[in-house]
Amino acid sequence: MTVRLALLSPTILALTISACAGGGPVRGGTYMERGVGLGTPADIRQGTTRLLELHQFEIEIEGTDPDLFYLTRWRFRAPFPDEEVLGVRAAESRVTVRTRPRSTTSTAGTVHTIDVTVDQRVMTATSTDWIQITLTPDARAYAARILADFRREFDVGGVRRHQ
Repeated sequence: MTVRLALLSPTILALTISACAGGGPVRGGTYMERGVGLGTPADIRQGTTRLLELHQFEIEIEGTDPDLFYLTRWRFRAPFPDEEVLGVRAAESRVTVRTRPRSTTSTAGTVHTIDVTVDQRVMTATSTDWIQITLTPDARAYAARILADFRREFDVGGVRRHQ
């Protein structure tokens, strides 16, 4: 990470260092939430596919048994205004969904706990490679919206409708 920070402008470096002091589910360019909800494998497959399509992500890798796993392709997006101020000229995001068996019920079968991660990387005016920087408020809000959709899908719906 030290090598990558050397490529950043002083403004981005200052933002990166100061933002690392804060708490929360953010680390570098990653926004993660464990336990966004519960679901059966069938509900998770259906809900995850629908939500990823809603946010225009394409599944690149899908794994099953016993844990479900979804990794999307990197999706190009326009830099947010607060990223542009920092010299970001291109940005990409991807989503990872991981589950782990939690319990088995007689009505729903195996119930999984769902974790979701949103990774974001950028290219700055001074970089030729993709790098991760601490998420700006706009990038954090973008990731939070995706996670909120997963919480709504699997906290309100998912396995609870089977009980």
